[in-house]
Amino acid sequence: MAKPKQLQIKFGERFFEDLLGKQILKEPRIAIVELVANSWDSYATEVDIRLPDVDSDVPFSITDNGSGMTHKEFDERWATLSYDRIESQGIYAEKSPGQEALPERKVFGKHGKGRHASFCFSPEGFYVETAKHGI
Repeated sequence: MAKPKQLQIKFGERFFEDLLGKQILKEPRIAIVELVANSWDSYATEVDIRLPDVDSDVPFSITDNGSGMTHKEFDERWATLSYDRIESQGIYAEKSPGQEALPERKVFGKHGKGRHASFCFSPEGFYVETAKHGI
């Protein structure tokens, strides 16, 4: 008996636009709000936003001091399209060590769409770096 042929999933050009909506991908102010909301959801207390400068080839970047993610957490959350943040992590942001005395913080993210807002600034792709507990 012949082995069944595996189906390779393909995505059309409008896939992310249909999934995320045009505003996240086309409106820089909406994209920045979504990315800052991600920082809020990681209990960041500092967020550094660098706007792109085409003349000096400086790319857009956003950095925060939030709780971060392990490789496993990143893989589970980022590889899952339409990730349900509330179901998987609850309604409160995860605090980093040393933040235990700070008040609880309800998260904004629910549908896992804002994490892709960087495509607004780099449609071909973007680089993500994350760490948790120094790793």
